[in-house]
Amino acid sequence: MFDRFRTGRRMESELDDELRAYLDLLTVEKIRSGMEPRDARRAALLETGGIEQVKESCRDARPLQWLESLGQDLRHALRLLRRNPLFSGIAVLILSLGIGANSAAFSLVNAILLKNLPVRAPDELVWFSRPGFSYPIFQQVQSLGKEVFSGLFAWNVETMNVEWGRDVERLAVLFVTGDFYRDLGISAASGHLLTDDDNAPVAVISYDAWRRRFGGDSGVIGKVVRIEHMPFTIVGVAPPGFFGVAPGMAAEITLPLTLLPTLKPNNFDRNLNTSWLHLMGRIRHGLSREQANAALQTFWPRVLDAIISPSESPERRAYYLGRRTELMPKPGGRSHLPTFLSGA
Repeated sequence: MFDRFRTGRRMESELDDELRAYLDLLTVEKIRSGMEPRDARRAALLETGGIEQVKESCRDARPLQWLESLGQDLRHALRLLRRNPLFSGIAVLILSLGIGANSAAFSLVNAILLKNLPVRAPDELVWFSRPGFSYPIFQQVQSLGKEVFSGLFAWNVETMNVEWGRDVERLAVLFVTGDFYRDLGISAASGHLLTDDDNAPVAVISYDAWRRRFGGDSGVIGKVVRIEHMPFTIVGVAPPGFFGVAPGMAAEITLPLTLLPTLKPNNFDRNLNTSWLHLMGRIRHGLSREQANAALQTFWPRVLDAIISPSESPERRAYYLGRRTELMPKPGGRSHLPTFLSGA
C-alpha cells in the first residue's frame, strides 16, 4: 500500500511537470505570435482548460475509481428515467451533449500528451526544458554537444497568412533547422523534405494539406504558395500522420528557419536577446538521458559564456549565466501519462 502511495505521488508530480511544460510551450508560442505575456498565459490556460482541470480529468480516468461512480450514476439515472418519460427525453439530449464534450476533452489530452511522435525511435528524443532559446545558443550547443547528441535541431511555430491561390488562411507555420527531418527519421510522401541546403524560399506541406488543397496531385511539386505575400516553392509533402514534434500544434506548412526573420523582420533576429526557439535532440546510442543531461550540464556554462558580450553589465551577465536547462523526455515521445492513467 505504501509503495502504491509513493507511486501515486510520483505519477502526480510527473503529470504536473508535463502539463506545465506544455502550458509554458503554448504560452511562448502565443507571445511569439504577438500577444502580451499576461494575455498569452491566460489564452493558453483557456485553451487547455487549466492545469488543475486537466489533472482532475486524468485522475477520474484511473480504473476502479471511475467504474464504481459510473455504476452508481447509471442506477440512479435508470430509476429517474422510468418515473418521468419527459425527463427521459431531456436526459438523453444532455447525455448526448456530455458524451460529445468528454470526447472532445479526451481528444485534447490525447493530442497533447498521449500520442507518440510519428518518428523513428521517439524514446531517443529529448527536449530542452524552459522553452525559448536564441539562435546563438543553438549553434553553441550544436558545436559543443557532438559527443552527446547524434542530432540536434531547433524549431518554432508562427501563425501567418497563407495564400492558396485565391484562398487566404491564417495557419500555423512550422520553421525548422535543416536537420529537422533527417534527425527525426522522416521520409517524404512526395518530393523531398527540407535539408541544410534549403535556404531558398521553399516549403514542405503536410499530407492533409496536400489532399485538401491539391487533391493528392503528384504534380504539386514545384507549385507556389504565398506566405505573408512572399512566394514559396513546394518541394515536398510530409508523410501521412506526421503532425510535427508538438502534439496539439500541427502545422500544415514547414519552412526553413533561416527565413523567419525575413518574413517577420520587426519581430525576430538572431541576437542574444531574442529567445524564440525550441531545442530538441537525439541522444547518441549507448547514452542514457541521465548521462546525456550530466554531460550537458558540464558544457552549458561555456555555451552561455560564449554568447555574452564583454560589454554587458555585471547584473545582466549574472542573469544570463544563471539560466538553466535540462533534458526532458518529449511529451508525446514517452509520456508518463499512460502509466498514470493505468494506475500502475
